[in-house]
Amino acid sequence: MEMKRFTRFGRNTFLWFLLVSLLPLAAVSATTYIYMRIHIKDMVSKELEYDASKYRDHVRTLINAWLWRTIDFSSDGFIRDAAQEIILGTGNPEIVGKLNTHLRVNKMSLHPAMFEVSILDKSGVVVASSNDVEVGKDLSAMDYFKKPFAYFEETGGIFAGDVKSQTFPGQPELVFSRLLKDKVYQSPIGVIMLKVKMDTLQDVIRPHAEAFTDGASEKLLAKAYITNRNGLLIADGPSPGHEMFGQEIDTNNVRQVLSTRVDSVGEYKNYLGNDVLGATLFIDEIAWAVTAERDAHEVFAPLRRLGYIFGGIAGGSLLLVFGLSLAISSNINRSIKELIYGTERVARGDLSYKTELRRKDELQTLSDSFNSMTNSLKASNEERERLFSIVERAKVEWEKTFDTIQDAIIACDSKHNITRANRAAAMLLGVKLEDLTATTCHSAMHHLSGFKQLADTAINGLRPSSGEVYAPNGDKTFLVSIYPTIDKNGKLQGAVQILHDITEIKQAEKELENRRIVAMTKLAELTEKRDPTTGHHLYRIRNYCRTRAEELRKQPRYSIVINDEFIKSLLEASMLHDIGKVGIPDHVLLKPGALSPEEFEIVKTHTVTGEEVLYFKMAREACRHHHERYDGKGYPDGLKGEDIPLSARIISLADTYDALASVRPYRKAMTHEQIRSIILQESGKQFHPDIVNAFINRESEFQALSMADV
Repeated sequence: MEMKRFTRFGRNTFLWFLLVSLLPLAAVSATTYIYMRIHIKDMVSKELEYDASKYRDHVRTLINAWLWRTIDFSSDGFIRDAAQEIILGTGNPEIVGKLNTHLRVNKMSLHPAMFEVSILDKSGVVVASSNDVEVGKDLSAMDYFKKPFAYFEETGGIFAGDVKSQTFPGQPELVFSRLLKDKVYQSPIGVIMLKVKMDTLQDVIRPHAEAFTDGASEKLLAKAYITNRNGLLIADGPSPGHEMFGQEIDTNNVRQVLSTRVDSVGEYKNYLGNDVLGATLFIDEIAWAVTAERDAHEVFAPLRRLGYIFGGIAGGSLLLVFGLSLAISSNINRSIKELIYGTERVARGDLSYKTELRRKDELQTLSDSFNSMTNSLKASNEERERLFSIVERAKVEWEKTFDTIQDAIIACDSKHNITRANRAAAMLLGVKLEDLTATTCHSAMHHLSGFKQLADTAINGLRPSSGEVYAPNGDKTFLVSIYPTIDKNGKLQGAVQILHDITEIKQAEKELENRRIVAMTKLAELTEKRDPTTGHHLYRIRNYCRTRAEELRKQPRYSIVINDEFIKSLLEASMLHDIGKVGIPDHVLLKPGALSPEEFEIVKTHTVTGEEVLYFKMAREACRHHHERYDGKGYPDGLKGEDIPLSARIISLADTYDALASVRPYRKAMTHEQIRSIILQESGKQFHPDIVNAFINRESEFQALSMADV
C-alpha cells in the first residue's frame, strides 16, 4: 500500500516546532516595541510639557507687563483728575480735548502694539479716548467694563482678556482695564481701558515655535497655540495666517483643561485632524490654555526602524527554524509511517508482522510495545477459539435447562416477533412451541387482561415493568415481568417476558381479605355497642362516603385519585374512624349532658388512639384526621386545606351530617334542611368547599339514607 509522503503527525510536529520557536521571538519583539513606545511617549511628553510651560511663562510675563502698564495709566494724576472733572461735570469744555490729546500723544506712543486708550464713566459710556470716534459709545455690556466693578474686592478692580476686534476684522485683540478712583475718597468713578494688537501675543509664541523646528536642533514640533477661555484660537505658531484666528478648538484636551483647570498630556487628534502627542497647560491669570504638540507619526518614527530590524531577524530565524523543524519532523515521520504500515498489516489479520525501528526514544518503545501487542493478540486469538468451543457446549446445556424452567419465558425482538420461548410458555398459552416462535408477543398474549399496558410501559420507558394480568375467564392470574434489552447506544433490541402463575396465591389472599373485612366489621360494631345512642351510625357513614366519593370522582381533579380501590379502602376506613373510642371511659363517652373541658380533652384522644391500633394507611389517616377543619382549627394536628387527607375530609362531613340527623340524649334530631344550612355556613371553615358541593349535588340521597333502616 502506497504511503503518504508526510503523515499528519509529521506535519503537526513540523508546525509545532515552528510555533514554539517563533513564539519567543514574537514575544520579545512585542515586549520591546511596547517598552520603546512607552519610553518615547514619556520622554516626548515631558519635553512638550516643558515647552508648553515656557510658553505659559512668556504669556504670563506679557500679560503682567500690560497689567502693570494699565495700573500705571490709572495712577496718572492728569488722567485721574481730568476724568473726574469730565465724569462729575466740574471741568471746562476744553478738558475733554486735552485728555484725548494726552492719551493719544503721551500714552499711545509708549508701545506700537497699543492702538486705543479709553476712559468710561460709571454707566459704561466712553467720555474720552485716543480714538475720537469711540467717544460717546455705550460699552456697558462689555466684560472689561463690568468685571472691574464686579470683582473689585477680589482683583482690585483690574481685568485682562480678549475680544473680537472692530478695528482689525477677523482678529481678536487684547483688552486690559482698571477702575479709576477719585483722589480723596478712593471710590470708583469710571474705568480706564487699553486695547492691544493680538500680534504682540503672536510675537511671543512664534519665535519660540520656530526655534524648535529650526535646523539641526529640530524637535519635531508640529504646532503651538493659545486658546481663550471660550476655546477659540487666539495665537499659534508657526502661524498658518490670521484666517485661523477665532476658530473653535474643540479637542478633548483643550476642552478638558479649560473646564477642569488641570493640565493635560496625551495622544489625540488636534484641531487640524492630525494625530499628535501634546501638552495643554492652564494659564490661571487669564483663564487661557497654551498647547504644544508634535506629530505622532514623526515622534514614533524610531519604532518603525526598530520594526524593520526585527523583521530581518525574524526572517532569518524563520529560515533556520524551518530547516531544523523539517529535518526533525522528517525523521519522526519515517518512524510513524513504519508503525502505520505495521498496524494496517495487523488489521488485515497478519499477526506475524514485526516493526523494525532503530531509535533510542519513545518511538522505539512504541515499536516494541506494538510487537509485544501482536504476540499477545496471536495468543489471545488462539485462546478465544478455545473458549468459543466451551461456550458452544455451554449453550447446549443452557438450552436444556431453559426448557426445564417452570415459569413461562418469552423473548422477542424490537418488532415484537418471538425469537425464543421455553416449553412452559407453550403449555401456558396452549400452543405448540414451534407455532409460538412464528408469531408475535402481542398476538400470543393479547387475551391476557392488562398485558398491553405493562408491555407499553416497559418498551416506551426502556425500563423493567411488572404487574398482574388475568385470563379472560378470570380463573388464572399471572405475575408478569417485562425486561427490555438495549444495545450500548441505548437503542431497543427486544424484550424478555417472564410469566409466573400466582392463581393459588391470589385465592389465598382473597380468603384472607374476606376474613379481615369480617374482623374489621366486628371491631367497628364493638365501638357502636359502647354508645347505643348512635344506632346504625357507622353503616350510614359508609353509605354517605360512597355517595360523596362517587360524586367527587366525576370532577377532573379527583378522577385520578378516586378509583375503585380508593372507594373500597374509604368504606373500610369509614367503619373504623371512631375505633379509638374503645379507650374512652364510659362515664365520659356515655355522659348525657355537656362535657367539661377536661372531659372533652379525653374524648379528643380517640383520634390518636385509633391511629395507633390500626395498621393500614387510609384507616389510620381517617381515624387521626376526621376531626381536622378546613380552616386549621380542628384537632389533633391543626391541619388545614389540602393538607388534610382526602379520606378524612370526606368522612368528616359524613360524620357531622349523621351526628346532627341522629337523636341524642341532650337534643332532638335536626331536619335535613337545618343540617343543610349548617353545612353551607361551614363551607370553607369546617369543610372543604369541594366536599360541600358534592353533598349538595347528592343531598336527596343523603336525606334518603338518613331515614333508611340500614
